[in-house]
Amino acid sequence: MADIQAVEPSENIDPVTTEPSELLEPSEDDIDSPDAYLWLLVFSTLMFTFPFLTFYGLKSWLLESFKLTIFQVNCFSVLASVLVVNFIICLYVFKAFREFNPPCTRSGRISVEKRKIK
Repeated sequence: MADIQAVEPSENIDPVTTEPSELLEPSEDDIDSPDAYLWLLVFSTLMFTFPFLTFYGLKSWLLESFKLTIFQVNCFSVLASVLVVNFIICLYVFKAFREFNPPCTRSGRISVEKRKIK
């Protein structure tokens, strides 16, 4: 049989008497990161400006370069704007998935302690 060793948390925390909110205290890095607000501002700006630029830029180019009806030009311009919005959303989600913030839970601390013992 495998030897099972009990691992005690490094802090003197009694999980029975301690409130759950005290067990899950966020780290200093997670509290109001200015980097998160900066990226939110960047993606908000992209979401506001690029669809307008795409719509009017493509509309102007299509009207000057091709013999299309106004309806066709508007359809292509709207389609391109929607694609730009979806691309920006995908970039935002991709960036969010690439961020690594390990959860601050009691089980996470115990697993770290197990790695230190071995």
